[in-house]
Amino acid sequence: MRAPAVKGIGGVVLERVKNMSVSPDEYMIQSLTDPNSYIPEGFEAIMPPSQKLLTDGELIAVAAFLQSNGGSVTISYPDSLPILEKFKGKGAEEAAAQEEVMIRVHDGLEREIKEFYEEKDKELWHKRNFPEKEKKKRKKYFGIF
Repeated sequence: MRAPAVKGIGGVVLERVKNMSVSPDEYMIQSLTDPNSYIPEGFEAIMPPSQKLLTDGELIAVAAFLQSNGGSVTISYPDSLPILEKFKGKGAEEAAAQEEVMIRVHDGLEREIKEFYEEKDKELWHKRNFPEKEKKKRKKYFGIF
């Protein structure tokens, strides 16, 4: 898995948008709010939408920082808020779906861990509470300690 390098990304964006109908500011902000909108050839869609993680001001600051790496900074707060509002919510469905998957994975892992420790507790209880001779007899007849 690989993603474009941050170093020089501002200049790369300027080159990319020359043949597109979006401004560098729109490209940069849309790339943060809906990362699947522009995926360069040879790269995978690995970045989650940032709009649920960052405030409007933070999104604009990140976009300006990225622009400063090899390009001139034209994104600013609050002047770029209209651009942000234009693209906000475009990646929201995907972000919600990713969040739901993460919750399900977390719940599943939590359940597996709980079951594992419950089983270990049972084993330890049997080992502590039955003498060795009794354990062998129980194992022979019942398949347990």
